[in-house]
Amino acid sequence: RKVFGITFALLTALVVTGIYPLVISATIYSKLFDNERRRANDYVVQWWARTTLTLFGAKVALEGQENLPPPGEAVMYVPNHCSFLDIFSLSGFLPRRFKYISKIEILRIPLIGWAMGFAKHIAISRMDRASQLKTLKDAIETLKDGNSLVTFPEGTRSKDGRVAEFKKGPFTMA
Repeated sequence: RKVFGITFALLTALVVTGIYPLVISATIYSKLFDNERRRANDYVVQWWARTTLTLFGAKVALEGQENLPPPGEAVMYVPNHCSFLDIFSLSGFLPRRFKYISKIEILRIPLIGWAMGFAKHIAISRMDRASQLKTLKDAIETLKDGNSLVTFPEGTRSKDGRVAEFKKGPFTMA
């Protein structure tokens, strides 16, 4: 399991390093022409996630697409978070562009976290009540700007693959 994780982390770092010129270009374009939604950044993230999973040999099957809302409708997705591959699967294969609500520590990771900040993903400091309120305000604003949103109801990734207890934040936002 550790070898699997280390290999995936190295592959992810290699791919993100290689596409960083696209991240910077998308950010400049988005700031100039699409500052609220930053769609160019979203497409680079989609390409990065698909490329990483493909190189890793992962197969993603999408089921139930017919149940998704119309493409232009901003919605909040609330999937379970049971794997490191959840983010890559959603980012690469969900046929809608969206922003994540992510713990602030992720946005501090060089390259990956910076790219998330450029794309206007929303950070939350889970132990700070003021941050939680700001996250709620930012989530409402991003939905008004036309962005869909992904937030994980458990608040963190499952350690054993089982669904954990849900936090109330995603349901308050909804």
